[in-house]
Amino acid sequence: MGESRVQLYRRQLTLVQFERRLLRFGAVWLASVLVVVSQGTVSERGSPSLIEVARAQPASANVPVQWERAVRGTYENKGVARIERLGERWTLSVWCRGTHSTYLDDTTEDLNRYANLFVTVRYSYVTRETADPKCLRGPCSPFRERLISIRRITPLKISVEEARKRDRECK
Repeated sequence: MGESRVQLYRRQLTLVQFERRLLRFGAVWLASVLVVVSQGTVSERGSPSLIEVARAQPASANVPVQWERAVRGTYENKGVARIERLGERWTLSVWCRGTHSTYLDDTTEDLNRYANLFVTVRYSYVTRETADPKCLRGPCSPFRERLISIRRITPLKISVEEARKRDRECK
């Protein structure tokens, strides 16, 4: 691949872009291992990643980040979003002045129905502890993840061009 994990992180690739790059090199299993190592999400185009936001705010803070808005005790994405598969897990990728991907918590909703459609999602955050994470060299310490718990998904009937426009104009 020619790049180390640190170089990839510095380039601030989204998790989905990172997985696609690894798929080209036949290392699908490595994507989930490296995500566990990073313990968070990254975003592109110089936007702060969820890791940086989480470190800057206490866990109890109810302040929305730049790509979401508060709505009656929950959050809703600004711009447009997509529900995408990353290895064995699902992510919510919000297009708002860059792409911001976060893992989804387990849900009874059939996410395959919304896969790769443009959507608006209402959600809250939950913190889960992974007691026995997969790692390259064991034993690995447990870690906590901040996940999105979906409340409502609304499909949008828009083109890719319209989604890109909303991404650029997102405030």
